[in-house]
Amino acid sequence: MTTGRSPSSEDQRGLAHPKHPLTMRERRHLAPSWTTKTVVSLSVAQLPQVERQRYALEFWAEIHEIRRGEQLRYALALLMHAPSLRAAVGARPPTLEAPVRRIDWGHARCWLTIHHYMEFRSPDGEPYVECSRCGKYRHSQGVSPAAWV
Repeated sequence: MTTGRSPSSEDQRGLAHPKHPLTMRERRHLAPSWTTKTVVSLSVAQLPQVERQRYALEFWAEIHEIRRGEQLRYALALLMHAPSLRAAVGARPPTLEAPVRRIDWGHARCWLTIHHYMEFRSPDGEPYVECSRCGKYRHSQGVSPAAWV
């Protein structure tokens, strides 16, 4: 004899059972909302690039096992603990500054389309011209060298 109440369908919603696959309605109840998806994406974005895919897959697997009403709470907890997870993985905090790009002033004339073309021949004997500074090339196609400049 068992004591206690029998589990109703309301208590079992969202729990997959091998003999009873989920209906479309139950799947919709498990699907994360737009807000949840955004919060999880923000959480994963704080992690190092090499670890993002691994943790994103892990978080999404956990999200899909939770009822929809509790998914946002879980996603917010992920967002709140993302800095400590990033520190545990051993990464520096993300910066909002753009990376410094070194400018190669030797190519400044090429940026202004003032190339220094020189005539060459390909291994099969076809003539072409190539800029000695930036490497831009084009086939001559019967055009005189005066037109290459």
